[in-house]
Amino acid sequence: MEAGRRLDRLPVRRDRDLAAQERLTRALLRAAPRYGPVVRDWPAAVRDALGAPVALVSAGPAAAAKTVLGTLDGAGYRSRSTTTGA
Repeated sequence: MEAGRRLDRLPVRRDRDLAAQERLTRALLRAAPRYGPVVRDWPAAVRDALGAPVALVSAGPAAAAKTVLGTLDGAGYRSRSTTTGA
């Protein structure tokens, strides 16, 4: 991988090519993040990027720091805004 090249996805190899793994490791050690604009509604940005709902966000390790955005059940995703308390 040449210097300055932007990667949006890592090449995945299923074989056990150790030379290729070593090249990938060296490239990752040289990598630098490219930051985009700050997104205020990051759960929606994650949902859009992954194509999957975000049902819970956390602002810390305690139960009170969790916010339930929706529920996942067998029927699908239901949106709601509720903060759990402990």
